[in-house]
Amino acid sequence: MIFLVRLICQINIGGKLNKSVKLAKSFFLLIILVSYIILVLPSYSNQGATGIENTSEDGMWISGQIIWKGHDLSKAMVEVYKDPDFTEPYTGGIVLKKEGTYSLTIKDAGTYYIMVFVDDNDNKKLDTGDGVGIYGISNRENPNQKPEPIVVEEGAKLSGVDIEITGSVSESGTIKSFSNIPDVDISTGIRGKVLWPGNKLENTILFVYSDPSWSNRIAQTEVSENGEYAISVPPGRYYLLAVIDENNSNLLDVGDKFGIWGMTRFGVFPKAVEVKNGQITENRNILIIGQTGFGGKALPLTNTENLEDVSSAEGTIIVTGNVLWPGKDVKNGMVQVYGDPSMTVKVTQAKTDDKGNFRFLVSPGAYYIMAGIDRDADGKYTQGDGFGAYGVSNAAEEMPEKLVISSKSESKAISIVITAEFDSSGQLIHIPYNPEQQKIDDKLSLDSTPDDTATGISGKITWEGQQVNRVELILSDNSIFEDGTKIPLELSEEGDYVCSVPPGEYYIMAFADIDEDQEINYRDGRGFYGAGFTGEPQKVTVLEGRLTPLINIAITESLDRNGKFIPIQTPESVRFWYGKPDDIYSPEADTQRWRYWKQGIMFTFEKNDFGWNLTEVYEFDPVEDAEKPEEGEPKDVNNQNGKIFFTFDTNIWKLNDDASSEPERLGPGSQPSTTSDGKKLLFLDTTSNLYMAEMEGNLSVERILKRRDAGLQPSISGDGKAIAYVKSYDGKRRILLRNIKTEEEDELPVDLPYMYSPNWSPDGELISYAGASIYSQEKLNRDIYYYDMMANRVERVTSDDADETEPAWSPLINQRMLVYSKAEGNHYQLWFVTFDENGIPDERQLTRYGGRNPSWSPDGNKIVYENNAQLWTIRPDGTEEEPILVNDEPVFGFDPSWTK
Repeated sequence: MIFLVRLICQINIGGKLNKSVKLAKSFFLLIILVSYIILVLPSYSNQGATGIENTSEDGMWISGQIIWKGHDLSKAMVEVYKDPDFTEPYTGGIVLKKEGTYSLTIKDAGTYYIMVFVDDNDNKKLDTGDGVGIYGISNRENPNQKPEPIVVEEGAKLSGVDIEITGSVSESGTIKSFSNIPDVDISTGIRGKVLWPGNKLENTILFVYSDPSWSNRIAQTEVSENGEYAISVPPGRYYLLAVIDENNSNLLDVGDKFGIWGMTRFGVFPKAVEVKNGQITENRNILIIGQTGFGGKALPLTNTENLEDVSSAEGTIIVTGNVLWPGKDVKNGMVQVYGDPSMTVKVTQAKTDDKGNFRFLVSPGAYYIMAGIDRDADGKYTQGDGFGAYGVSNAAEEMPEKLVISSKSESKAISIVITAEFDSSGQLIHIPYNPEQQKIDDKLSLDSTPDDTATGISGKITWEGQQVNRVELILSDNSIFEDGTKIPLELSEEGDYVCSVPPGEYYIMAFADIDEDQEINYRDGRGFYGAGFTGEPQKVTVLEGRLTPLINIAITESLDRNGKFIPIQTPESVRFWYGKPDDIYSPEADTQRWRYWKQGIMFTFEKNDFGWNLTEVYEFDPVEDAEKPEEGEPKDVNNQNGKIFFTFDTNIWKLNDDASSEPERLGPGSQPSTTSDGKKLLFLDTTSNLYMAEMEGNLSVERILKRRDAGLQPSISGDGKAIAYVKSYDGKRRILLRNIKTEEEDELPVDLPYMYSPNWSPDGELISYAGASIYSQEKLNRDIYYYDMMANRVERVTSDDADETEPAWSPLINQRMLVYSKAEGNHYQLWFVTFDENGIPDERQLTRYGGRNPSWSPDGNKIVYENNAQLWTIRPDGTEEEPILVNDEPVFGFDPSWTK
């Protein structure tokens, strides 16, 4: 029986024989099949799983309804196969109920395919007018529709497996196709059917929306009692919501049943329907699967607590955040929170302030969040209004990411980026990143005042040898990223980005989605701001009303097949540690060998689909007299330029102050301090031993103090004869002075228990420092002092509630000028002090964008300092506040010391 039925379907539906052969074979097989039915059907109807009463609660079964308007379906035959070609029969039965409901017992877990035949005139013959249907095929003339598999797992009880009769036997014995969709005169639109097995469809309305938050309604139409609908809509993307409107409110109210196109069960997202000009998108059948309960929740029909009021759940969590729209106003914003992927009923909603900030309360659970900006404040979505979804970079086509609120959370902070905009026809269109529109170069201008730019960050995400288009930034208040705010970005071809971020301090991590599948998986990369290749992430300060520039992140790790991030070995990482190679030799087009003659090491790179990969490291005896082959490149043997020594990635580096070449790594260490002539360098090694290096001739290094004797924050006098450093003992922090030649030590005679950051004046007569009478791990309140060694007295420079530290004297002996760091909220700014003839200090703020650890240039015309883990400079009059750039890239570093 099953085999013969399959032959008829193959010949008349999917076969490739000519028409006459098809007809002849169909007629022959049809005669055999009819005979088979007459002989076997009576006995077959009494065996197998043929009705609801034959299923077992403990076993597995498939149930549903056969759909064929106006037909008695009590004699329909349901056949189950193991393959989509219907060659391996499994089981079957005859439907005994007029409405066509069926239930088949399945003894074995597996994947199955279902076919139905209907003896419409109940004459025990398969003849003209009898129907044929296959699960998953609603239109036989559509070649893209295939039989849909039914996956039966152990213990599964699958309901709602409905099968439409989409063909009938013609007078010639062939099977002709037909559609259950009504014949409505529309040229562009959607047709389909609303399905609610075993129930009447009274007061049913189909709503059409252009957004998945069900806010912008485009059209609506009534649904016939048999569930059929047809509606005319312009070309575009739409979401379909069918509502059993029991109270005729024309809304989705409490107790209303609903269905959504694309949702065959709860827990999945709606799908968009594409409508093209001059075409009717057919067979968009919608299954009624949910109902609305009290307390703002959508629930499946099978939920026994579907009308319970859940609005008073205990353990509410505060969720805060902001709506971001780079380069545009975020006034008149609304955030909508949903408790399930259908997003039909809001759990809560919150208005934003003029800066996009919002706050709402929810119970622990999973939520889906969207946001809109009503730019013209007309109370509805119109052209130019913005739309965003949590965790996605294209809200026009992507559904929001799930936000899970834990019962252990005290609060949660998130950001939602506006990534779509409504056009004149009410359609959502994606707003990709456009460097021309964002005018990055203008926004990076540091000469503009803070009020002229948006609040946020800008920069570049790079991955050597890779083109990165999609990135997800994670902003966290801790360096291990226990919790954070996700911001999806689309980069320019060069990797540039602009991103709105609320004022605050953040550690930033970038995930590069190299295959653009919106998941972090094999080959995707990550990098941390300010971490270099082996260091720790560094904090970024975002100031109100300013777009913080140069927040550049290099992708330095890649996810392997075992799900672990491993370091990426690239030419960039080698240059970072060793500088430019002495020569590059290319024996083949896809091979490069980088030689560092004086360092005695060679690196071999081979090119593959992902860029240049490090394949070999070879060490050899250094060649001391090796010359660099590049013509015209200065060797800097005589150190004619001024130099800036600094710390980064647990190493000490040297940079020419004209930024003419890349920084040179000197070796492991931190907290460098130099003499006025640059001939001596004081520093701590990685285990806090104190060393001094002679920088002229052959570099020699001498240990000054062992770890147990040394302290922190060492400072060498301008003439190189003495050092000052901070040492903790007896519960205090004191400053000690040490004569390098005699090794004699004295404590600075100051009556303060906690002292920090000593710094010598150029003539060695004054030592400035920061001091506090009380120590606090949470918030220090230090002031600036200096000790006059000639007069043996202490002078206080500052006295206020803000924390002040890291003073540095100007190198100009004939002028007493001091610069120091002063707390401003959670970050610091540089302040400048001059003294009149009576020694009275006059203070003024120097930097606008942040600064710490200042050091003067040898000529006193500039000051170098830290800003967001980068080296910046500024003039004493407050002009030219700018980063140091080498090859247009910022130099990351700390504790700078500028010398000749």
